[in-house]
Amino acid sequence: MRSSVIVVLSLAWTGGVRGQDMRDRMRVADDEKGTWPYKDAYRKGRAEADQQLKDQCATIDTLGFGAWPAERLDRGTGLPCYLLGCMMSDEILGRIGGHNDRIREYLKQQGYPKCSYKPWEKELFGLKAYTESRR
Repeated sequence: MRSSVIVVLSLAWTGGVRGQDMRDRMRVADDEKGTWPYKDAYRKGRAEADQQLKDQCATIDTLGFGAWPAERLDRGTGLPCYLLGCMMSDEILGRIGGHNDRIREYLKQQGYPKCSYKPWEKELFGLKAYTESRR
């Protein structure tokens, strides 16, 4: 298997990816990015992301059971996570890479879409501190 598959599987297996950025979880080796299935899926993932942004229902794609955050939200973007399953292939990795890259480009250019929970990060991820501060 390729090294990137091992990296993602080891992170998913340990469940130690919760606080990391989704991009770090889905790192793909440069040799995989050159394959035809990866490139084709990458373009499809970008097109899916464009449609989601147009419909104001953007998500962050992920895979692997251990990478699925308990909150079902990507803390970096405030967007809901969409689990594509546990099986890995060039097509799945390409789709996730293209989709998430396009979402991040949009965030840099336009800011957070309406469907993002980022404005409520303090309340969602630090509920105990938030309630104590409101007393």
